[in-house]
Amino acid sequence: MIRSILHRLADSTMMDSPAARFRRERFRIILEQVQVTEREPCSILDVGGEEAFWAVQGFDTRAHRVCIMNNRVLELRDTNITFVHGDALHLEQWNDRSVDLLVSNSVIEHVGMFPEQQRMAAEVLRVARHYHIQTPNHWFPLEPHFLFPFFHWLPVPVRAVLHTLLPLGWYGRAKRYSEALHTVRSVRLLRYSELRRLFPDGVILRERFGWFTKSFIVIDPRSAEIMSNAEWKGIVR
Repeated sequence: MIRSILHRLADSTMMDSPAARFRRERFRIILEQVQVTEREPCSILDVGGEEAFWAVQGFDTRAHRVCIMNNRVLELRDTNITFVHGDALHLEQWNDRSVDLLVSNSVIEHVGMFPEQQRMAAEVLRVARHYHIQTPNHWFPLEPHFLFPFFHWLPVPVRAVLHTLLPLGWYGRAKRYSEALHTVRSVRLLRYSELRRLFPDGVILRERFGWFTKSFIVIDPRSAEIMSNAEWKGIVR
């Protein structure tokens, strides 16, 4: 029962869910950033994304050049979107500052430990003129992938054991401890101070849920400068 409720709250495909509302608010920022680039068409690189993210928001992919890069092979229906198979740590095929806007939602927490997260951030800063990086907050009490309170604050072995005993979040229940350990280690949520180290010049927006910061959105300083007078529902600096 509780697991079902949490699923509905966290399911961004359900238009009336809090997750979908947060995603719509984030997309408003992305649309503003597209205008900030002053490029038409604007080249957009979605690192770790999917076609549905753009389709659900009704984004006109004919007006811009959208490329999705994912480490899973995706079959796209929208012929205006291109696809590249790859991972967030290796953006070598893009030259320095060759991307007008780089977007990445809930990816940087999956690339490995902090050195790998540093590698991704460095690649973002290298290739992108403007960027929009969203990631869950380590200090939010509900872990967003396993949908279990305080789960991410427990020692890794304890989390792995729980994963073998219970169906957790979007993963279900692991059949073996080794499988559970691998899954648990595949997520490393970031703290504000760590994001500041990764993006020293970036502006970090806080996505609020009640009294808590649910997740962070890091945008480039030029976007923040032009958007400084905008007020975002539920999102504060």
